[in-house]
Amino acid sequence: PFTDQQFDKVLSVHTFYFWPSSARGIAEIFRVLKPGGMLVLTLSTGKIGEPEGTGLGRYQALLEEQVIPGMKRIGFNSAYIKQGPLARQYKTVAVVGIK
Repeated sequence: PFTDQQFDKVLSVHTFYFWPSSARGIAEIFRVLKPGGMLVLTLSTGKIGEPEGTGLGRYQALLEEQVIPGMKRIGFNSAYIKQGPLARQYKTVAVVGIK
């Protein structure tokens, strides 16, 4: 395992879907980030034209209702969702957290 406060930045690109527990994953990232460190977590939140809340679209609600509030609870000074570019007919977002 990595030591506490070892990294300035953590980048996770399209891995969130495979985490057994988003809360534990975020907590572990928080632990290894230095003060002022940044997390950028990218993922797709659905296909363009797909009904909200179906398929990958369910991640948007999860991010808004659980992940962002959870990040703030564990101590991130800033946590927000930034809409990314459309890629191959998919909506992409970045979850950004600053410790």
